[in-house]
Amino acid sequence: MEMRTSPWQLFRFGFVYFNSQSTVFLVPALLASSTYNAWMGVLGGYLLSLILLGAMIYIGSRYPELPWLQFGKSLMGKWLHGVFVILLLAWCVYYTSYDIQSFVLFFGSNYLRNTPPWFLQAVIAPIIMYTAMRGAKNIIYMADGLFVLILASTTLILLLFTQQANFHMLSALPHHLLPSSELFENSLTTLSWFAEWMIFLFIVPDLKLDKNAARSLFAVASVLSLLVITGWLLALMNFGPQLARQFQYPYLEIIRSMEPDSILSKVAPLVIGIWTTSMFIHSSFLIYAASRCATYFTKAKGHRFFIVLMTVFAVCIAFYYSNHLSLYQKHYYSMEVVIIWIVVECIPVYYAAVYLVGLLRRGKSLRLSRR
Repeated sequence: MEMRTSPWQLFRFGFVYFNSQSTVFLVPALLASSTYNAWMGVLGGYLLSLILLGAMIYIGSRYPELPWLQFGKSLMGKWLHGVFVILLLAWCVYYTSYDIQSFVLFFGSNYLRNTPPWFLQAVIAPIIMYTAMRGAKNIIYMADGLFVLILASTTLILLLFTQQANFHMLSALPHHLLPSSELFENSLTTLSWFAEWMIFLFIVPDLKLDKNAARSLFAVASVLSLLVITGWLLALMNFGPQLARQFQYPYLEIIRSMEPDSILSKVAPLVIGIWTTSMFIHSSFLIYAASRCATYFTKAKGHRFFIVLMTVFAVCIAFYYSNHLSLYQKHYYSMEVVIIWIVVECIPVYYAAVYLVGLLRRGKSLRLSRR
């Protein structure tokens, strides 16, 4: 079955993929690290992420008929490319374990308090495996169906959040500026959430990374940063800077503060269900990418086996974290993990730089031969 190469489809997938994590888990981190000036860090991270996005588009468009796993070897050499493949594989599995543990922690602390973490993880794992086995095409098609629901529910929630918001706090924003060191740190934190563009190389050659695709992905980055800033502002205006930074799930606390008969309290279960489904899209595509990385070393054999194996590894890491919650919280928000994330997310930059160096060398050799 041929896949539609619609840039609008790529926008929908990118929105669902990123929205599942950044709008739910980045906002609490921003509230905890800064009060009135987190928007500066979001803008800084957004601008930096555009550099990584540009590098991914550039290197992916150089080889429109080949996946990264194939053309990367010709650029970096067999061994160095293999190192990057292993690095990305480990990152995908580790990130999936974060997804699983975040899901277990959210539902375990709010709705299923007496349910053992291992049971929730055992329920989640087959869903991720099955979705990943459907392949990139079907995962993107699933995101198509979720997009309208997520967009509508997100818009409704943000509008309802304004009912109790104190808009007078907006006047304080220009008077609270971050020192350059804190601004840089917040920008790096935001970048680590916004810059998973490397994973989009796994849609090639099913989707072409041409100019239209580039515009769609740049639109995803812009909409994402706008949603995060809006969500952070609404949490700040509903609770104030001191109270908001104490909440792990500020959106949920806003819902709880509403009247029991309000529209928001009635649609909250539906919204949480939609978010859960989008989280499965995120985790499944990561496991799909990890399995593709693994099959690079087996000449494309054992794809389904590696999906099961990588999911089991992710569940084992999540299970370890569920029994060491303090370590999970330390790792989840540590600057060391942020740096590791950025090192992996900069993989397109490394390949684009090598490609450009090769162009310069060939151009120089051509000029010398003409002389």
